[in-house]
Parts: sequence; structure tokens; C-alpha cells
Amino acid sequence: MQLLFLVLGIFLVPPAVTPPAAPPPPAFTIASDAALVKLQKSLPAGWSMKIPGDRLVIRSQADVWVLFENRINAPDSQETDAQRIARIIRHGKKMPSSIELRLEKKWSRARLDAARAKNGEIHKKIAALVDKHGLTAVFLGNSKLSPGALAEQRGLGDAYRRYENEKKLMEAGLIQLPEYESTLCSLWLVSTQGASDGYSLVHPDAISMQSFAIRNSLKKVLTEVK
Repeated sequence: MQLLFLVLGIFLVPPAVTPPAAPPPPAFTIASDAALVKLQKSLPAGWSMKIPGDRLVIRSQADVWVLFENRINAPDSQETDAQRIARIIRHGKKMPSSIELRLEKKWSRARLDAARAKNGEIHKKIAALVDKHGLTAVFLGNSKLSPGALAEQRGLGDAYRRYENEKKLMEAGLIQLPEYESTLCSLWLVSTQGASDGYSLVHPDAISMQSFAIRNSLKKVLTEVK
């Protein structure tokens, strides 16, 4: 299979040379990690923090109502606050507000540096694909069209699709770096729910605002991995 891809001019990215995921030991607790203790103490009243398996789950004790709708570029609403709240409760879904992160044993500096170097090599190869497929003018062109649409307009649609296919193959080899570090763990944000955004309305808004405040605390209490 690899030989076939090479014949077609597609260069496969070798698998990332990194150790397998190492979750915290079964006996690991919040109390054993100074940074997580600090994070737990910073939570607003009415929020809890637990570690089920390899997850750190921060959750509101009270439920919220979430109404899913596309709010991006939506026209200004004339409804009152009371009308909006009634609509959210009537049509929304009840759930706790939560923030979930994945935990692993803390990556070493050497492992982080190796992952960054690996990703840097892949990004260089991806950048070279533009010239390889003759798409430099498409990506540097001053146009309101997307590169794909501009390529189609200029008769380069097939070349753009070959570029996209190779790019996806290379991107599959990128290593997802941790977003945060605690005293003993590396952490990745997995999901959030129960907070207002471009696709959802939440009531009570106070709990939604607390979720945002907690996510800001992650950046202050934990160490962001740059």
C-alpha cells in the first residue's frame, strides 16, 4: 500500500514516534496534585470537580436549560428577557453545565520538544504542497473566493483536490499537544456543555457565565502548553 502511494506521488507521514498514552495511576486523586487542588478551590459555589478514570470533570450541581439554535449572523431579536427565558425552558434541553478534560501522566520536556519538532516537519511538508500542485497563485490571490472556489474558477480544481487529499494524509500524522499541565498531569480539553455560544442559548445565564470564568481559571491556575 505504501509503495502504491509513493508511485502516485503521495508521501506518507511515518507514525508519530511517541510513547503510548499513560493515564494517571488508579490511586491518583485531586488531593495528590497541587495545581488541581488550587483549581478545585477556585471553583464558584455550586460546582464540583471529580476524576472518573482518565477524565477531569467539572460540573455544576444545578441544571441549566440549553436551546440549540444558530445565532451566528441572526437578526436582532425583539423578545424581552422574560420571553427568551420562557422559550429556552419550553424548547430547551435540561442538563448540567460541565467542562471535561482528558488526563495523562505529565509529558516530559523531551517528549513535548520531540512532538513539536515532528509537527514542524509535517507543517513544512504541507506548505510545500501548494507549490508542488501549482496552486501558489490561488493561495496568494487577492480574492473573496475561498482557495477551493478560486481553483475551480481557474481550472485547477483537480490539482486542488489532490492537494487536499495529500494534506489530509499528512495532517493525520500531527501529534496533539496537551493544552495544559498541572503538577503531575498533562490535560486536553474534551468538551464543554451548558454555556451560551454561537449555537446555543442557556438559562440561567449566571451558570453559563460561571462556566466561562472556570475556563479562564484553567489558564491561570494550570500551565498553558505553548
